[in-house]
Amino acid sequence: MGSVARGEPAVEPLRTIGEILSLPPEEFGSGRPVVVRGVVTVRIPFVIQDGNDGIYVEPRLPGGYPRFHDPDFAVGSEVEVEGVVDPGGYAPRIVASKLRRVGERLLPEAAVIPVARLFGGGEAGRRVRVTGIVQGLVRQPECWTLILESESKRLSVDLSVFVFPEEPAHLLDARVAVTGVTASIRNQRGEFLAPNLHVARPEDIEIVVPSGGSPFNGDKSPLGDIGRYRRMPLDGERVRTQGVVSFALRGAIYLQDGIGGVRVDLAESEADAARFRPGDLVEVAGLPDMSRGVGGLVWAVARILGAGQPPEPESIQPSEIVEINDRHGKSGEVARPGTYDGCLIRCTARVEAVNQSATATLVTLLENGKAFTAVVPPADAPRGAGIVPGSDVRVTGMVQMARPESGDATVAAKRQQVERFSLLLRGPQDIVTLRLPPWWTPARLTVMAGVLGAVALASILWVTFLHREVARQTARAVEEETARLNAAIDYEVTLRERNQLAANLHDTILQTVTGISFQLKVCEERGRRRTTVESDDDEFAPHLTVARKMVEHAAGQLRGTVWSLRSLPTEGQSFSGAMSDLVERFGSGHRVKIALEIDPAADDLPAYVTGNLILVLQEAIHNALHHAAPSRVDVRVAFAPTASSLEATVSDDGEGFELGTQAGPREGHFGLAGMRERIERIGGTFDIRTAPGRGTVIRAAIPAGGKTRKEVNARPQPDRTMPAAAP
Repeated sequence: MGSVARGEPAVEPLRTIGEILSLPPEEFGSGRPVVVRGVVTVRIPFVIQDGNDGIYVEPRLPGGYPRFHDPDFAVGSEVEVEGVVDPGGYAPRIVASKLRRVGERLLPEAAVIPVARLFGGGEAGRRVRVTGIVQGLVRQPECWTLILESESKRLSVDLSVFVFPEEPAHLLDARVAVTGVTASIRNQRGEFLAPNLHVARPEDIEIVVPSGGSPFNGDKSPLGDIGRYRRMPLDGERVRTQGVVSFALRGAIYLQDGIGGVRVDLAESEADAARFRPGDLVEVAGLPDMSRGVGGLVWAVARILGAGQPPEPESIQPSEIVEINDRHGKSGEVARPGTYDGCLIRCTARVEAVNQSATATLVTLLENGKAFTAVVPPADAPRGAGIVPGSDVRVTGMVQMARPESGDATVAAKRQQVERFSLLLRGPQDIVTLRLPPWWTPARLTVMAGVLGAVALASILWVTFLHREVARQTARAVEEETARLNAAIDYEVTLRERNQLAANLHDTILQTVTGISFQLKVCEERGRRRTTVESDDDEFAPHLTVARKMVEHAAGQLRGTVWSLRSLPTEGQSFSGAMSDLVERFGSGHRVKIALEIDPAADDLPAYVTGNLILVLQEAIHNALHHAAPSRVDVRVAFAPTASSLEATVSDDGEGFELGTQAGPREGHFGLAGMRERIERIGGTFDIRTAPGRGTVIRAAIPAGGKTRKEVNARPQPDRTMPAAAP
């Protein structure tokens, strides 16, 4: 019974099945305790009934489920059940923890109620009696299921194999009275779908009218009259008809007569449709079925009368069939010449798509602006092989039409417009390609447009990159050319200024100093004569002699400076000639050997390059002679092996020095800094390698590109006339 929380009043258990069924649905899952009694009306499943109320019991006993042959719980035993209420799958039930036999009781009288009331779902667990015709028999794992038609409704009846070990085939087509306990077929949401009966004993099935023998003994009806008007309803009896097989699939065949087609679903014993071939003349006996909106047969048996030619497909387009059905459906008239539903037709269409499902290959086709589907059964599905979207094809198949659904079957029956049109194909041979699609399909055009777009974008990016690179290279070239031009102009201006400075020094200071020297010389001579005549003392002659020598020394220095300023231009001679003169002038009066090596091709370089180079080499030679105390100085001017640059080096074997310790501009020495600036201004590089006691190497590398000397010298040159030398 379960424990009760301390301090809470005990819940009184429910004592009757009626009290349980009267609970509000929301209390079915509350676990209310029950102690009820009833008589067992069916053993599997376990059901008890008290008066008109019955309920299902789920025994969850310590020893397990009661054995089927246990006499304590046989049908007719009165038992007491202890447990709790459970909501069950549809109707409430008892989950039993104790089950005890208290005696024996007569089974309650089976209620005879309208079958329609059973379809309301409110009679679950109650023992009832139903009369009808057995239309089908299905073998289940633990029972036989009879399909019983009663009062134009079908319900299933389960016979346990423990009670009916032999197949009750003799019940087919017989009218029987069945006494059973009602159950409910439900969905997974616990919603009622249809009633079901459980039969407890063999004596609960009574044959009222035996089967008439062979199902083919009845009158034969035309194939198209299955659901047509009859003055006397069939009342669950079979319809016998015949036709030519147009298509056979698992468990069903299609029969055709003219443009009328009927689907026949075979009984389980006849389900091997592989024995039927298109063209076979077949006689069938089955139960009428209108669940698809058109007449068909179910639970049918069939026999082959003979073999012949398959029906010739009717040549008609799907749009025509839909138009015929919709036009007559709106008017409420019978379609003329027919609906073509279930008929074999042949049409042309264009393939839109091919899709593979778990059960079939689905080909979407387009005809007259409307799409429909061709279905290839899985056994023959081509899996899209040879069916190319965009192709024009000829299709042969069985017409299947679906009409709008509605929650109310009556309303749905009045809506005759076709909602979906499809063709059921017999195999891949029913699709014949008439014309393959053009190569330029929309998909390929899209891909090609994308490729062209990508190429165009790449081209734009490449052109933009090239434009930027050209602009960068042009700017760099302009910058280099501007630097060269500025160096040339600077050189020209420097030369002009040096020439002017040389002229000024010659015409002013040099002439003045020369005049002073002349006057001092005269004074010296007069002083000497005076000393000779008047006295032996030489009072001022020695001083005048020293002054004259000093002035002559200064004049010599000025003359050298003027010569130096004036001697830089190479006008009138080559670069190699100017360098030879320079080396010769430096070498006179010195014991140091100066060696010169020049590549003749250097004479073709622009004047501003050679002019700046002369100034640098002059300064380097001067520094070596005056600061390094060398025994040898080597001057070399040559092009690099790649001819991309001109290299000039001045090396000596003198004292050398430690880089970084030399005097610079702050100390008033501008030699090295000036050389570096000149070389870098014309786009070159300047380098010094030296060490104490290991001599010095000065290297300058100048790009060989640019205009030649002839091209540069073609421009008008400034006046570089050298003034006359001082006397």
